[in-house]
Amino acid sequence: MILNDSFCAVDAQPALEEAGNFFFPELVKFTTDITADDGSEGQTEAKESVQKLLKEIPQVKVKNEHEEFLTYVVELLNQLGVLWTNRSRLLRALCYLSAGQKLCDKHKKQDEALAAAQTHAHFYLAQVYGSLGMADESARFCLSTLELQLLQCVNAEGEGALLERMNGCRMR
Repeated sequence: MILNDSFCAVDAQPALEEAGNFFFPELVKFTTDITADDGSEGQTEAKESVQKLLKEIPQVKVKNEHEEFLTYVVELLNQLGVLWTNRSRLLRALCYLSAGQKLCDKHKKQDEALAAAQTHAHFYLAQVYGSLGMADESARFCLSTLELQLLQCVNAEGEGALLERMNGCRMR
């Protein structure tokens, strides 16, 4: 599908959630019920209960007949996470991104596309945790993002390209 000028960001939410309802309806319902990050008085309280929320997230499972779509499911979770981050609904974003991260962790056998989706999930999680004021978690995901990027570089390009890339990162 080619996006044209008539496509608006406001149209993204229903389309993404419709796709989400196919692959992970329990998670979509769970996140829809989150109101603690809607700007009401309970927002500070909600930030303090992140761990409780993360324990309650429904597990996303990709059925065997949909296994070929695993990368797309993780990318969908990432897109929903980004959408809700951009709308300052950080707890909803955290749920989607955490579900994507856990799904990647369960599938150790990864191709390049799934590894890239996992790296994006870690990067976005670092941003969300930072916005929630949880510096330690944010730093942990910043580090894991860098580790995943390094692994991708080594796996995809070999050592020579890695050294070249590292040289490009040196301060001049």
